[in-house]
Amino acid sequence: MRLTFPLCIGLAIGALPAVAQTPAPDIYALVGIRVEVGDGRVIEKTTVLLRHGIIEAIGPDMKIPAEAEVIKGEGLTVYPGFMDAQMSAGVTPPAAQPDQDTAPDTASYAPASMRLANRKGIRPELRAADYLTLTEASLTPLRQAGFTSALIAPPGGGISGVSALVNLSGTPRRDSVVRPAVTMGFGFGGARTFNPNQDGQQRSSGTGYPGSLLGYIALLRQTLLDARYYKTVETAFAKGGSQRPPTDDSLMALQPVLSGEMPVVFDADSENQIVRAMHIADEFGLKLVVNGGAEAWKLAPTLAKKQIPVLVSLNFGDEPGVARAAGGPGSAPGGGLRLGGGGGRPGGRRNGTPGGAVPGAPPADPNAPVTTPTGVPGAAPSGRQTPAPGAAAAAPEDEDDTPKAVIAEQHRKWEEKIANVSKLQTAGVPFAFTMKGSRNPTDFMDSLRKAIKAGLSRENALKALTVNAAKFCNVDRQLGTVEKGKIADLVIMTGDFADAKTKVRYVFIDKSKFDLENDRPAARPAFPIPPPAEDDDQ
Repeated sequence: MRLTFPLCIGLAIGALPAVAQTPAPDIYALVGIRVEVGDGRVIEKTTVLLRHGIIEAIGPDMKIPAEAEVIKGEGLTVYPGFMDAQMSAGVTPPAAQPDQDTAPDTASYAPASMRLANRKGIRPELRAADYLTLTEASLTPLRQAGFTSALIAPPGGGISGVSALVNLSGTPRRDSVVRPAVTMGFGFGGARTFNPNQDGQQRSSGTGYPGSLLGYIALLRQTLLDARYYKTVETAFAKGGSQRPPTDDSLMALQPVLSGEMPVVFDADSENQIVRAMHIADEFGLKLVVNGGAEAWKLAPTLAKKQIPVLVSLNFGDEPGVARAAGGPGSAPGGGLRLGGGGGRPGGRRNGTPGGAVPGAPPADPNAPVTTPTGVPGAAPSGRQTPAPGAAAAAPEDEDDTPKAVIAEQHRKWEEKIANVSKLQTAGVPFAFTMKGSRNPTDFMDSLRKAIKAGLSRENALKALTVNAAKFCNVDRQLGTVEKGKIADLVIMTGDFADAKTKVRYVFIDKSKFDLENDRPAARPAFPIPPPAEDDDQ
C-alpha cells in the first residue's frame, strides 16, 4: 500500500512523545506574594502577573497562564524598584575643550570685555546617555540592594551636562535608557583640575579664571546671560534680521533650561551654597532642584514654600570618636566604587577618627582598644574601652589626642546630618534620595536605617526611594509603584526593606529577571567604569 505524503507526516507527528510546555522567557507569575505598592498601600497575599516587561494584572484569584514561570511568594514582599535620583558613576565623558574662541593677546593688550567662549567646566551640551560605561561588576551590588534604575549625570563642572534615566539591567543602551534627557547639572566648581597627592587625597591645582567661588558664579551668570541673548538674536534672525546667532552647542543646549522645560540640579550641600543656588535660579527663572542638601534643614521653610525638591545625600560619614572596623559593613572591598560621586570622603582626621586607615600606614594591633560613644546624643565619648568578646577588630588607628569638646561638636554635627531628612519631611519639602558620596549601596542602606531611627517615617523613606524619584524624573506614570500597566521594575525581598536582616531575593528590570540566590550574572559586554570626580567643597 502506498500512503500519501500528508498522511505520512500526520502519522509521524502523532508518534512524537508529548512535551511539556516550557515557561516563556519573560512571563512570570508571583503567586501568594505580599505587595507594598509604594504609595502607602499594602496588598496582602495576591498574585502579580508580569508579561513582556509590563505588570499585566494584580489579583488574588487570577488564572495563571500555562506558559508563565511561577514564583511562590510565601514569605516574600514585592516593592517598586528603588531609584537613585542622582548618580555620576557609570558615565565617562570625553576630554573637555574649554576654549571655544580665540584667546586675546594679553601680553600687549588687556581687553576690558570678557571672552565670549572661555568656558572652563561649562559643558551643557554633554549628554550622559551618549557616554554610558556601566559594567556587570558595578551593576550587581546595586541590584543586590534593590536598585533597578538611576538618574545618571555627567560628573563635575560648573555646568556638567544632561542626565539620563537608565535602568540597571545591563542591556545595551538602546534598551536600558528610559529617558535620554531629564535634568541639567549645575555646581559651584569643576573648572579646576584635580590630582591625587601622596596621601591619595584630591588636591586642587587649578590656576587662572575662574579659579575662585566668585569666578565660578560670574562664569555661570555670564553663560546664562549669553544663552538668553542667543535666543534673542536667533528669534530676530528667523524673522529676517541681519545678525546671525553663533553656532554654539553650549548656548543651544541651555535653551530648555531657560524656558523652564528642563530642571537644573544644583550641587549644594551647605546653607550658603543652597542660598546661592536659589538666587541664581530666581534671577534666571530656573526650575531648581538641590542635590546633596546636607544643611537643607536650615532652609526647610523656604524650600517647602517654593516647593524646591531636594535629592538628599545620606553620606553621614563615620560616627565621630568611633573607629570603623576594617572590612566591616559598608566598607568597599578592593577600594570599591564610590557611587554618586563627590563629597564622599568621610571624616578627614588621621588619628582614630572618621576617615579610616591612612593609606600606606602599618597595620595596627587588632587587639588595640577602641573608643565608643556614651550613648548620650551630642556627648563626647567616655574614654577608651576594650571591644566585647567576639566583636570585630577595630580599624588601625593612632593615639587620638583630640579634645573631647571637639569630638562632641563633631558628633552634634553628625547627628544633624542624620536628622536632616526627617526635618525636611516635617516641613513638607519634596525629597528623593541620592547615593552621592556613599561608599557602596550597603553603606547607603545602613545610613537610611539611621535616618529612619532619627525620625524619618518608613513610608516616606520608601516613597523617596520609589515614587518620589519617579515623579522627579517625570516617569511616575510608568514607574515608582506596583500597579497594573506599569513597567515591571520590581524588587522582591524576604521582609521589611528597612530591616538590616532582610535580603533581596529577586529583581525584575523591564524584561529581565535576576535570581540573586541562584543565578550567575549573564555575560555581557564589559564597559570600564571610572571613579567619580571629586566635587569642590565651597
